[in-house]
Amino acid sequence: MTAIDITINKYAQGKLPYADIMNWFDTFSLSEQKVIIEKLAFFIQQAHPTEDLIYQGKSSPH
Repeated sequence: MTAIDITINKYAQGKLPYADIMNWFDTFSLSEQKVIIEKLAFFIQQAHPTEDLIYQGKSSPH
């Protein structure tokens, strides 16, 4: 597991506030941000979210 994986996982577990994850993300270049987004999409696909979970995520303010 990479440092990026660990940080994403901490946020997913509610151990890292939204503002902190966004500040962390902003420290990366655009090409690095693209890699992080691709990784995040992979994690979401692996989780097999239900339609309800997807709706909750889209409706969440953070």
